[in-house]
Amino acid sequence: MVTDFYAEHSPEDSRLWLWLLSVAWHVDRRQRTDLMQRLAYIRGGGTVLLPDRRHGYIMRPILTGLERHGWNGMEHYRKEAACLLPFTKGICNLLHLLAVQERGKRVEVA
Repeated sequence: MVTDFYAEHSPEDSRLWLWLLSVAWHVDRRQRTDLMQRLAYIRGGGTVLLPDRRHGYIMRPILTGLERHGWNGMEHYRKEAACLLPFTKGICNLLHLLAVQERGKRVEVA
């Protein structure tokens, strides 16, 4: 079972994260990776998914200056998000696929 640990603070994109985490879980089972855990960690630290014309969706950190409901700052986020670097191409593919899945439901991208 997949859980969105940041849903309370960002319910608007929780369904998107649940899809992303579920697909990552299946990737992990096939390739013996820990992509889902890494994505869940970044989400739980305070990261949202936003529509993007070029990539489908992008991950944007919530910078609060407090570690309670977001990242302390961009440097803190970048340091922690480095765990995703080995998966960059795969994550980009998943974010694009998510956009394709959501195409009929998406609102206009700003």
